[in-house]
Amino acid sequence: MGPGVAKLGEALRTNRSLKKLFLANNQIDENGLKEMAEGLRDNDTLEELYLSNNNINDAGLIYLSGFLEANRTL
Repeated sequence: MGPGVAKLGEALRTNRSLKKLFLANNQIDENGLKEMAEGLRDNDTLEELYLSNNNINDAGLIYLSGFLEANRTL
């Protein structure tokens, strides 16, 4: 995971206006997805999230599912 995904996760924790996030083809792995999921857990504005063609494995999907349990806008 590069530092950019960690920074994105930090920014998503406080962002309250982003509605769409397109991150297809960015080689995001389970660690990157964990950072993003933690950042999005309390986000109540994001309506669309695109993560196709990344390196997301079963562990990454577990992080994502935990986030989806808390998020009500996606």
